[in-house]
Amino acid sequence: FLITAILIIPAASARVFSKTPYQMLILSGIFSIIAGFSGLYYSFKYDLPLSPMIAIISILSYIILELANFIFRRIRW
Repeated sequence: FLITAILIIPAASARVFSKTPYQMLILSGIFSIIAGFSGLYYSFKYDLPLSPMIAIISILSYIILELANFIFRRIRW
């Protein structure tokens, strides 16, 4: 489950903002790096396991990005 979350969630987050597959590739890499370093930081700060922390941060960022996209689409219409 954790490997799937770490691989799939950044790509799903990138899909929200990308228009081409190349943009999705770049954004997915950026989101993965941010989630990885954030997970590493919070893992050491609160003495928690690393992989679940990365997955949780990735999932939370996906939820926030989807909600922001939904709100901005509602405002535009």
